[in-house]
Amino acid sequence: MSFDLTMLARCDYRSITCVLHCMPNLRQFYFKLLQSAAWPFPAELVDVDVAQQMLQIYVSGLYKFEFPMSIAKKYPKLV
Repeated sequence: MSFDLTMLARCDYRSITCVLHCMPNLRQFYFKLLQSAAWPFPAELVDVDVAQQMLQIYVSGLYKFEFPMSIAKKYPKLV
């Protein structure tokens, strides 16, 4: 079972674990985070130890995990 998740809103460790908790047989997980620079970035999402623990607890059969990130920053208009 494969799952593609793209977050366009603020999210944190708890919201991801809620999703993963419902999919114990997940084998491939593609999690894409597109976030505005105006939102505070949850540093826990890039903490390797937190991510490893979350994946081991909720999706122990996972063999592929991809986590590309993109942070958009709005620049003021140049006159």
